[in-house]
Amino acid sequence: MQFPHADAWLDSSCAAFSAADQERFTRWYGRVLRKVALRRGRGRRLLSKSHLIDSVARFEGAFGGQLVAIARKPQPVFLSWLGLAQAASASLAGAALPSVAAARAHLSFWDAYYATEAGLFKHCAGSGGGGSDEGKAAVALGADGRAVVRFDSFIGDQRRTCETLYAEWKLPFDGTDFQAALVAKEGRAKTYKQRQKYVNPTFADVGVEACVVADRYKTYTDSMRLQC
Repeated sequence: MQFPHADAWLDSSCAAFSAADQERFTRWYGRVLRKVALRRGRGRRLLSKSHLIDSVARFEGAFGGQLVAIARKPQPVFLSWLGLAQAASASLAGAALPSVAAARAHLSFWDAYYATEAGLFKHCAGSGGGGSDEGKAAVALGADGRAVVRFDSFIGDQRRTCETLYAEWKLPFDGTDFQAALVAKEGRAKTYKQRQKYVNPTFADVGVEACVVADRYKTYTDSMRLQC
């Protein structure tokens, strides 16, 4: 991710590996996942890897569980991830990438990402979810068990959003340790940007117009039922 060329990013993805290497990667990630789930998560399983979007379907088949997309409007996503990547480059490589080159590479990355995510969650399109009225607005469930959660709703009320998901999946929520943890951390997610140690760029900083990003990913926005 430190090299400012989109082809280098895409060529290093799991989708570029041979079938045998993809299988090896999946087994390796399974070991990593067990450490996270059993040692740190006390038995819970979690897949949270946006940069491994091309491996998500493989992971789902190998590990099971429920697949959830946290969908956000492309404009803030673009600036947020670009800011994070630039900060990582400055920290790990000693210098951030040229802004224009980094912006072009990120646009190419999101072209591939959004197309894959929309394909994975196409059966959620048009679904309003279940549970409370607030939950219906936040969650879209597909017939295949996959779900789309709207980022703004999730950040605004994680507890209600998770309650809706658990109700749809017929899993216990009230009285669980997970519910207690969410209640204990309420409000922290709403201020997570205040703890960020770097400043995201503006569209003017990277030579891209917000309307261009909105138009470029309108198909994705419509499929995820996100309002621009």
